[in-house]
Formats: sequence, C-alpha cells, structure tokens
Amino acid sequence: MKKLDRNQIAARVAQDIPNGAYVNLGIGLPTLVANHIPKDREIVLEGSDDGREVMATDELVDERYAYTLAAFDIEKDGIATPNPDYIAGVSPAGLPQYLGQGREQARGFDLSFSARVTPALTLLGTLGYVDARIRRHETASLIGDRLTLVADETASGVVRYAFLSGPLRNLRIGASWTYTGGTLVSAATPTRAREFHSPYQLVNAFVNYSWRLGRLRHSLALNGNNVFDKFYLNPSNRLGRGREGATTYTLSF
Repeated sequence: MKKLDRNQIAARVAQDIPNGAYVNLGIGLPTLVANHIPKDREIVLEGSDDGREVMATDELVDERYAYTLAAFDIEKDGIATPNPDYIAGVSPAGLPQYLGQGREQARGFDLSFSARVTPALTLLGTLGYVDARIRRHETASLIGDRLTLVADETASGVVRYAFLSGPLRNLRIGASWTYTGGTLVSAATPTRAREFHSPYQLVNAFVNYSWRLGRLRHSLALNGNNVFDKFYLNPSNRLGRGREGATTYTLSF
C-alpha cells in the first residue's frame, strides 16, 4: 500500500468530520485538516491557547458598588483562517474555505460594574476592548490582519427601578443599551472579498409586575427588543432582528 503524505492524511481525516462539529486542531499535522474541509459542511475549528490575564475586583460602600476589571493577552496556535478569496457557492472546486496554520493574538480589557444607587434603583454596565489579529501565518498577506467577525469594542448599560411601596408596589421597569463595535467580514459578497461592518447600538426595555393570590404567585412581563427598530448586521454577519415585543405570564406555587 502506498504511503500517504501529510496533506493526503489531512484530507482523509477532513472527510470524516460531521457537519456542525467543533474540532480542536491542536498543533502540527492536524492543522492541515482546515485546508480540506468539504464545501458543504459548517464546521467550527479551534486551536490551542496560551495566554495571560490579570484581574482586579472589589466592593465598595457597604457592597453597594462593585467592579471587576480584567486585562488579557491570549495567543492561539493552529488557527484556521477563512480564505478571503473563497465565496460559498461561487468559488471553483478545490479552492479551500480555510487557509492553513498560523497564530492569532487577542489582547484587551473587560470592565463590569454594578451600583445599587438606592434600594429601588440599580445600575449595571460593561465595557470591553479587544485587538485581535493574525500574528503568524503561512499565507504572508494575512499577517497583521484583524480577525474576522470579532468586534473591537463593546459596551452595555442597564437601569432597573423597583417600586417598593404604594399602589405600584412589586412593579419593576427598566431599559438596557448595548454597543457593538465594527467587525471585519471575510468573503462578504462575490464582488467584495472583505468589508467592514459599522458599529451599532440597540435599546431594549421591560416592565414586570408580580402579585400573590393565596398560595399562588403571578408574574406578568412585557419585553421590547430593539425598540428603535435599528437595522444592523451582527458580528456573525447575519441580519439582526428588528423591533420585537413579547409578553410572558408565569404562575408559581
């Protein structure tokens, strides 16, 4: 029997990976599998990690205020980078969907905080930044590129108010805001191999009222998502959902 070379072994392994699988490529020969994934399969490829993280957390003023701040620098070997020249359903047979092994780096920070301003009013928030780039790759033109589908900046805020007395007791209202920074998308269309999706902001709101009758507890919640009906493409390169409303009734005993 003729001995298979490295690429033939990788191609044989790729044929046995089922659609929808998560595959950790490790290092060495297994990373070549990315070059031979069949075009009709959606497969998530992972590599091996090496990183550092520093975190600080504290609670202040009788635990009414709290924060967590983390800084990180993570590198991953054996990455499978999407081929910027590959377009599903358009590219000729034999053109790989992913390019071979390399190394990526993500460094940045995450901040989260909470504040119980009064017994009735609570504020929550997050802030994050990440610089995610390809640091080493066998395809030299990709070195230094931003990673696709990774937002560089994110932020969110939540305000909640609970009526603790009076006729509106047990009524809770609130709103949330999210910000997602720009993302780079690979093989966006047949005429644009790469494009940059603009940042977007979303606002949601909710109202919740609960009451008790005998031994039964009732809860009625109204939720409004994307209140201003914002048109956007999310980091997964999919059209975001428009304005939506939902009502939920819960009975517990």
